[in-house]
Amino acid sequence: MTRRSARAPWQAAVILLTGLGAGPLAAIPFDPDTLPAAAASRPVAGAAETSYRTGLTALQAGRVDDAERSFLGCLEVAPRAAACLLGLATVAEQRGNPDEGGRWIERAAAADPDNAYVQASLGRWRAVKGRTPEAVAALEQAVRLDPKAVRPKVDLGDVYLTAGRDLDRAIKLYREAIAIDDSHAGAHYALAVALTRKGDMAGARREFERASSLSPGNPLPAMALADLYAAAGDLKEAEKYAREAVKAQPSLLTARLGLGQILEATGRYDQAMQQYQAMTTAHPKLAAPYFHVGALLHRQGDLPGAAKAYQQALRNDARFAPALNNLAAIELTAGKSPAKAEPLARRAVEAAPDSAAYRDTLAEVLAARGELAKALAEQQQAVRLAPDNPMYLARAGQLQARLGQKEAAIASLSRALGISDSFPGAADAKKQLADLQR
Repeated sequence: MTRRSARAPWQAAVILLTGLGAGPLAAIPFDPDTLPAAAASRPVAGAAETSYRTGLTALQAGRVDDAERSFLGCLEVAPRAAACLLGLATVAEQRGNPDEGGRWIERAAAADPDNAYVQASLGRWRAVKGRTPEAVAALEQAVRLDPKAVRPKVDLGDVYLTAGRDLDRAIKLYREAIAIDDSHAGAHYALAVALTRKGDMAGARREFERASSLSPGNPLPAMALADLYAAAGDLKEAEKYAREAVKAQPSLLTARLGLGQILEATGRYDQAMQQYQAMTTAHPKLAAPYFHVGALLHRQGDLPGAAKAYQQALRNDARFAPALNNLAAIELTAGKSPAKAEPLARRAVEAAPDSAAYRDTLAEVLAARGELAKALAEQQQAVRLAPDNPMYLARAGQLQARLGQKEAAIASLSRALGISDSFPGAADAKKQLADLQR
């Protein structure tokens, strides 16, 4: 009954990937590296230009207060200088006020709507706020205003990619960006993600490798390559890249997790546990590392150790559904205590109501308590959520049989065995179906 959460390792959202995940999403519109070199697209007073450049230097050196004074000094001389307004947006974000930063960007757009830097910043900001159509409009305008600028093309591609609007358009934009600057690691990485979604795994692998060579200290391309090789069944190559990702950023939880799962898949449980324990050391306040420690102990049959790890995960996050589900399974099967298992299973379903696996666990718990009608209702929800899972269908049929619903039970068991005749419990399902059909 142990259920690992279904996931594709390292499958993260790709909103504005240009920096290869270099910073928090909300910080991306305020990246100092995207600020223009000059104060405005039109000539301004020399004092304004000097103030802007001084502010830009201070911002890049991390002297936020000095930067703010310089940008405000610029606006005293040139109130509509767009770059100075964008500089103040970056200052606001670096002080933890991204919404104030957004207001500065909006002011810059009102002051200089034909400025490519402004439209690019506006598009990124609107993308972060979930205003996708407006983000697309601003980024398209930025691309028109400066066709040779790489960043707006990549940002626009990211919006198309993450919004699911037009995968082919995203790929085209990434290729255009690379044609302008083949050394742009973010463009290669984003193109690789898009090609992965397109199903072009060979092309994706080439682009991830190119991104990795251009940005060797960034773990994301290596993690993606590990994922591609693992999906293709080449665990040796997958492990090589997973280790590269861990070496590049030892504290990155997803890198350790990916390597641990590969080691588990090859039966090296002690080495996998080392990775999971390293995760708990690096992230002692997160639930996931302790869950993976528990899941491996669970797999190895150490149920007390697994329960202890799951309980620690729940102390860190009381709504962490995988730990709730697996702890319920331990209470049911090892503790022989469906009464203790039920609240855990219910909390897992409440935390993740669309999980068929958690509905299935709750159904088993309710069946063990003798509440067959309620158990069947939960099992049927599991079937609805995962209609091609023969195990859930078979369990529904068995509950229907116990409730005297003979025809429904025959239908469920027949459907289950029509999907597969080798799932766990298939032999019992065959026997029960034969008995019902006599």
